[in-house]
Amino acid sequence: MLIKLKDYERIFQIVSAVIESEGGDTSHSCIHYSIFGANILSDHFGLRPKVRCGFAAYHLGEDQQVLCFGEKTPLGMTCTSDGFHCWIEADGWLIDFMAPRFGELKATAFTMQPKMFQRRGSQMSGQLNEMK
Repeated sequence: MLIKLKDYERIFQIVSAVIESEGGDTSHSCIHYSIFGANILSDHFGLRPKVRCGFAAYHLGEDQQVLCFGEKTPLGMTCTSDGFHCWIEADGWLIDFMAPRFGELKATAFTMQPKMFQRRGSQMSGQLNEMK
């Protein structure tokens, strides 16, 4: 684990509070979670995080539920200016500080308990159909 659960939760709570105080929608603020989270990881943890944006898919663990951030096109799933997601990469790890809000997304038909997302990049699937 790159950062402890307690630190992840603290960063999540700080960013959520900032977004809410400015009247933002925390369930659709991946850019804010990533930029603010990366800043905190850099300033307070001495890491060199990079914010990444594009198509993203998350296997939610139950009933083969997969959450996709992107749009379906004739060429398959891809990112667009309206369909994308942001996350952080640091020291071979992927961190998504918006993950606890996934259950609040309006266009989804599932519910889930808030969960941290922090995973080694080497554990990630390169293709949508490879997800486990």
